[in-house]
Amino acid sequence: MSYLHLGGNRLSGTIPDIFKSMLELRSLILSRNGFTGNLPPSIASFAPILRFLELGQNNLAEKIPDYLSRFKALDTLDLSKNRFSGVVPKSFANLTKIFNLDISHNLLTDQFPTLYVKGIESLDLSYNQFHLKTIPKWVTSSPIIFFVEASKIQNQHELR
Repeated sequence: MSYLHLGGNRLSGTIPDIFKSMLELRSLILSRNGFTGNLPPSIASFAPILRFLELGQNNLAEKIPDYLSRFKALDTLDLSKNRFSGVVPKSFANLTKIFNLDISHNLLTDQFPTLYVKGIESLDLSYNQFHLKTIPKWVTSSPIIFFVEASKIQNQHELR
């Protein structure tokens, strides 16, 4: 199986830890459901080839797992509109192929880590508690930037 799209199906409970055998999965979309808890460890088995991971609009909580930084082929990561808290792992710097990143509407704090990407197309950090003084240089220097959202970030200083 290459694609598993179960978005918008009103699924609830924790995401089952069933992904270890799905070694060919390139796209996992579980957005717009009612999943709770944290991400199951077996999602880490997709690290070498997963390109799209969309988990937005659920009730996922706790910290963003550090193992997400091992997803070297990841193009799109959507963790928006959940209840993730704490800091974004500094190891997110390893997501060198990410083009679309949405972690808006969570409870994330501290500095957002520097990403070493050739270009980012879409970045949404809004509705979190990041300490940002300016839009990071790695974002403003992207040759393909299309969308940046950083509104309603608590504890922000004059964002420039």
